[in-house]
Amino acid sequence: MDLNNEDQQARTELRERFLRLISLISGGKQCEMKLYDNTNYKCKVRGFDSAFEHMIVEELVTPHPIPNGKAIIRLNDVISLKCQMDKLSQ
Repeated sequence: MDLNNEDQQARTELRERFLRLISLISGGKQCEMKLYDNTNYKCKVRGFDSAFEHMIVEELVTPHPIPNGKAIIRLNDVISLKCQMDKLSQ
């Protein structure tokens, strides 16, 4: 196996892991997110846009209530996203 093929296989595996993680998170996992302005929020993640620039959330808990608890968050504003993962499958 040459280096290019090994590199390609490693990238493929990382991409598959990333997509599995995004799929698990998008299933409505309860998460805590920290935004760039150093604020913390709780929410359920419902999905991401195809360019991975925005995250769709529901049951968003903020200091100032949102009428329907749903929002679209710019991922550039997110510093961290913590989700409780019961089990990550291979």
